[in-house]
Amino acid sequence: MSFLFKLEERDEFVADAIGDVGSKLQAALRTRKSEDGLTQNEIAEKLDIDRSRVNKCLSGFSNLTIKSLAELVWAMDGRLTVGIHLNDRKPVSDGIHASSKSNIHISIKSAQPKHDASVTNLVSQNAAKTSKIHAL
Repeated sequence: MSFLFKLEERDEFVADAIGDVGSKLQAALRTRKSEDGLTQNEIAEKLDIDRSRVNKCLSGFSNLTIKSLAELVWAMDGRLTVGIHLNDRKPVSDGIHASSKSNIHISIKSAQPKHDASVTNLVSQNAAKTSKIHAL
């Protein structure tokens, strides 16, 4: 048996945005796991929450608060930026052009080098290794 639900435009937009954030979090965790072996258990320990809560947040079906989203990204040693694009508008003041979809970026920093290096080398190494996840 299958069901087909017709969503209102607003509800469909919200569901897409929530799913998009979940996809970005999952991709960020995959990146961090492949680079550093980070697990959901380690994220949970760092945030002092149950692993099941981390799993739910990463599922793409959880309506996260901005605080929860920021904490998850922090626990993965990442950086969160959110952009809003207005439909049928000229570019907004910061130079971002109008788009019909939301724009969410989660950047995951690579692990720090294990050896001593000058600040200049450290900054240039991290800049070269930063992985970015983009949603347009």
